[in-house]
Amino acid sequence: MKRRTIYVFVVLLAAAVITGYNYIYQDHRDIQKEQAIYTGDAKGLNTMFLEPQKDLLLNKTVVVTGIVTAVEDGGTTIDNAVFVSYSEPTKQPKLGDKVTIKGRCIGYDELFELVTIDQASIVD
Repeated sequence: MKRRTIYVFVVLLAAAVITGYNYIYQDHRDIQKEQAIYTGDAKGLNTMFLEPQKDLLLNKTVVVTGIVTAVEDGGTTIDNAVFVSYSEPTKQPKLGDKVTIKGRCIGYDELFELVTIDQASIVD
């Protein structure tokens, strides 16, 4: 009876360790393969963060189109409404270029009034 209890405990412990390991070390998201929840212009995305349903966009994939209004080392600003940081060091668009990007929406900066997107790449 005691041996059986130890056996059950070891099996349950092993199952818990395997489940915990798989939860912690799960695969990363591939933003480029995900379906976008929002497709539109940068100013429209910015406006959506002033509405109550803004939480629906957090950590979701979006596709944004607009004109590059600022270029920085960490990314670009589109239509003075969306700041984009890229997933890979790609050739950054130049000031005034019209771009379409796909990335993960991570929040809204109330100080600069910019939506922030990361893990982005330029859509051809």
